[in-house]
Amino acid sequence: MCGITCTLTSEKTIIKNENLLVNIRNRGPDYFNELTLPITPTQNAYFAASVLHTQGAELAEQPIILSNGDILLWNGDVFGGEVLTEVSPDNLSDSQILANWLENNDGNIVELIGKVEGPYSLIYLNRKQKYLWFCRDPLGRHSLLWKATDDGIFLSSVGHKSIPDLEEVPAVGLFCVHIDSSPTRIHLHQWAHWNDHFPLDELPSSVFISDSKIDCFNNLRMSSEKLLSDEVFFENTDFTSVTELMEKLIRDPNVECAVDELLNLLMESCRKRIKYRRNFCINCSDSGSCEPEHVKLGILFSGGLDSTIIACIADKFVPKTDAIDLLNVAFERNKNFDVPDRKTGRMSLMELQTVCPDRVWNFVEINVPQEELADVRKNRITHLIYPLNTVIDESLGCALWFACRGKGFIDNEPYTSSAKVVLLGSGADEQFGGYVRHKNLLRRYNWSELQKQLLKETLFISKRNLGRDDRIACDSGRQPRFPFLDESIVEYVAGLPPWKKCDPVSFPPGVGDKLILRLVALKLGLIQCSTFPKRAFQFGCRIANSKEKGDDCSGRL
Repeated sequence: MCGITCTLTSEKTIIKNENLLVNIRNRGPDYFNELTLPITPTQNAYFAASVLHTQGAELAEQPIILSNGDILLWNGDVFGGEVLTEVSPDNLSDSQILANWLENNDGNIVELIGKVEGPYSLIYLNRKQKYLWFCRDPLGRHSLLWKATDDGIFLSSVGHKSIPDLEEVPAVGLFCVHIDSSPTRIHLHQWAHWNDHFPLDELPSSVFISDSKIDCFNNLRMSSEKLLSDEVFFENTDFTSVTELMEKLIRDPNVECAVDELLNLLMESCRKRIKYRRNFCINCSDSGSCEPEHVKLGILFSGGLDSTIIACIADKFVPKTDAIDLLNVAFERNKNFDVPDRKTGRMSLMELQTVCPDRVWNFVEINVPQEELADVRKNRITHLIYPLNTVIDESLGCALWFACRGKGFIDNEPYTSSAKVVLLGSGADEQFGGYVRHKNLLRRYNWSELQKQLLKETLFISKRNLGRDDRIACDSGRQPRFPFLDESIVEYVAGLPPWKKCDPVSFPPGVGDKLILRLVALKLGLIQCSTFPKRAFQFGCRIANSKEKGDDCSGRL
C-alpha cells in the first residue's frame, strides 16, 4: 500500500500542500520521496509517494523512474493475472514487476492493465509519448482523487479540505492526459464491462470518450441479460427450526455444488491475500526479522456472517503459531460499550475457538469515548472522508478509522495491534442481497429487477464505499484487503442467477438474505454464525443515529 500524488501544471513554482503530505505519509510510513521536474517547455510536474512495504524482499522506492525516464506511481497489489506468468517475480515487489514489464514493452500501459488482477490505483508518465495515464482498478478498490483545471491536473490517493473541488476518479476505465494540450484534455478508455451502467454525463466536460475499450470482466456483461423466468433455486421446504432448514438445504446436491464452488473461490481469495505479503508486523518493517509472537494479520470483526467466514478461512493459511487479531469496535452509549457488535463478536469468537481450536484469537475490544470521537472526527476523519460528506460516510468512516487504528484492550489489558494487513468483509452485502432494500425490490418486482440491482450495486460500490474506506483504513499505516472483492468471486457471483444467491422473500431474516453465503458458513462449521441476522456496521457498533437519514449532509463534518 502506498500514498501517491501528482501535480501537472504550467505554473513555474509548484506549491506543496503540507496537510496533504501528512495524509500521504500516513499511508506509507516505511518510505517517502518526492520529485519535481520540467516535462515540456511549458509544463512542470510534481510526484510524491509513500510506501508501506507489504510485498517483495526489498522495499521498492517510489516514485519509480524507469531507464527511459518514464515515471510510475503504483498503489496496489498484484494478486494474479498474466503479468505474473509473463514476468517471474523473483521475490520482487509488485511495483517493480510492473515497472520491469513497462520497460520491456515500450510503456504499453493499456496492454499491461489487462494483465493485472488485484486492487490498485496508478499514475504513469510516458515521457516519449507525452501522456499522463491514471486510473483505479475496475472495481475501484483503491482511492484516487482528481481536480482538472485549464492548465493542468491534480491527482492524489487522499485529499484534505484545504484543497477545494476534489472529486473521486470514477472507476470506469483508464484516463489519459496529453501533456501538450491546452486547455487540459482528458481521454477515457472505458472498461468494456461497464457498457451502459455508468451515466457518462457525470464525467467532467473535459473528458473525451475513446472508441477503444479495455476488457476485464466478460461475465459481468453476461449477467446483466434479462432473465426469462422467475425460478426458485432454494426449495422452501417445511421446517421446525432455522437450523433444520439450513441443514436440509445444504443436503440438496444442486445447492451444495454452488456452495462448494463459492467456498473454493473464497478460500483462494483469502489464500492470495495472506500469501502475498511480507511476514512482518507493523513495528518490524525496518528490521531484518519479525518474531513469531508478533501479530501480522488482523480482521475487522463485528462477529457477523461476513467477518467470521473470513476469520475461519484465514485460519487455514496462517501458521498456527501466529495469533490473529479480531478488531471489534464499540462507541460509547450511556457510559458503556456493550453494543450489539460486541455481543455478537464474543459469541462468534467462542464459535471460532471451537471450530479452530489451535489458533490464538486476540479479541481486541476497541472502545471509543464520545470525547475522543469528536476530536478525531474534527481533526482527522473529516479530511480523510472528503470529498464525501454524508451522515453514512461519517458513521462508517469513524467506525472504520478506529477499528483500523487497532488500539484497545484484550482481557482489560491495553493493547495495540501490530497487524500490517487487515482483512475486511466489504462487498458481500452488495453481491449476495444482504440489504432490506433487496427484499423490498424482489417483493415489489421480480428476479430480473433484483439481478439488475445487485449488478449495479457491485459496480457502484467504488463510488459509494471503497474509495472512502481505502482513505480511512490506510491512515493508520495498515493495508486493507477485501476477499469478497476478488475478481474471480465477482465474476462468478455476477454470473449466478439471483435465486442462487438469496431468497429474502421466501425465507425469514437471518436465512434468506445472503443465503448462499450462510450455507458457506454452515459448511465451515459455523452453525451459530450462519443464522445471525444482518446488522449494518454503523448501527452494530452504535456510531450511527437511526433517526438521521444516511444520505443527508453531516453537520458534524
